[in-house]
Amino acid sequence: MSWGNSLEDRLGDRVINAFGRRGESEIDTVFLQAQNATVGMTLDTSDVPPQLLKRKAGLNKMILANSNKIKIAPILCMPVSSDLMFQRNLEHGSKNLTGKQIAILGCGTIGSQLCKLLAQNGAGSSGGELVLIDNQNLGTENVGRHWLGPNRIGQSKATACERELVRLFPRANIRGLNANIVDTLKELAELDLVIDATGEEALSVQVNEWLKGVQLRNEKIVGMFAYLYGNAEAGQVLMVDASDHACFRCIKPRQGQPARYEPRRDPNSIEITPAACGQAPFVPYGVAGSVMVAGLASAAALD
Repeated sequence: MSWGNSLEDRLGDRVINAFGRRGESEIDTVFLQAQNATVGMTLDTSDVPPQLLKRKAGLNKMILANSNKIKIAPILCMPVSSDLMFQRNLEHGSKNLTGKQIAILGCGTIGSQLCKLLAQNGAGSSGGELVLIDNQNLGTENVGRHWLGPNRIGQSKATACERELVRLFPRANIRGLNANIVDTLKELAELDLVIDATGEEALSVQVNEWLKGVQLRNEKIVGMFAYLYGNAEAGQVLMVDASDHACFRCIKPRQGQPARYEPRRDPNSIEITPAACGQAPFVPYGVAGSVMVAGLASAAALD
């Protein structure tokens, strides 16, 4: 009490008066919040006569009468504001993704890595929402370059990523949809940012055509395409922020053909692993390629 009064007139008295009963609740923990710190304290009432605790002012009077005997334990308090979590490490003048409405199309090797990076930059927080869309389940063969671990094998990639993100960021607004991407596009027309992380050229063409049409009505929506080339020899991120700017078709004018600005020396040199029993052929590459492109997309989203 003396310590509190030395900081501010009658602060110690107000702290003591905060303890006690409020209706049906017993208040035995109090926090003091200032601009530069928060201090917590709790009472050890194990030796307090029960009849004192039942009276409205009993605990307060007991503390005042036995202030030299009452045990008060400090509580370590740490700030968890969105500004501190998501803004502190950004360059001066940069903005985080709090309050933004964002969707990731595809929660595979790139999309799964990207969703965590976006959440770390504030996506889904402070009134925003992060929507994850994919209609496939995580297979054993996916784990080697996916953000999710083997404990999620057999689960929907989208909803499993949602659960992991909510575990890490309990207050974030994350929504995983186990759904066909094309079928959900009409629900995304009012978002701020839609990211195609599928790496499937035919699907990206469909998303691109939808995006260009939507941008004629909603100028604020920004599209992004994040993809790898070949065996992760190169990766690119393309942002489409207006209907009259370059789009995915500008980079890939002919489906199935090399890109207009091919980053590889030999686009035809691709190693493909033959199909195993019950599986399709696939292009082998390590998780580093996925993380590289996810990081590039995350940085572009902040721009």
